[in-house]
Amino acid sequence: MDGSPVKEGDEITKEKAEILLNDYLIKEVYPVIDGMGIQFTPKQKDALACLIYNWNAKGFRNSKLYQAIKKRDWASVCREWDYGFKNNLLGLFKRRTEELALFMADAK
Repeated sequence: MDGSPVKEGDEITKEKAEILLNDYLIKEVYPVIDGMGIQFTPKQKDALACLIYNWNAKGFRNSKLYQAIKKRDWASVCREWDYGFKNNLLGLFKRRTEELALFMADAK
């Protein structure tokens, strides 16, 4: 919570966890989305926020996926979003597929 390493036995309340998540999204995730220069729908922002939170902002900004979204190259977006499938991680593939479906539902 204060930047010190997490260790076994550490506990926080659900409310504190939600505050920390919201702070992280505001400081690290939303600026990346807002800085892309694209007017995203709420569904698209939610999908991107989930992806960026799990990926990390720097990694996302340096990715082929970031470039594909900026170019509105939807075929490349679909290819680049599927990290879980490329790495044979079924649970991650399911989550990424759900995010992609949410994002692409409003793609224009």
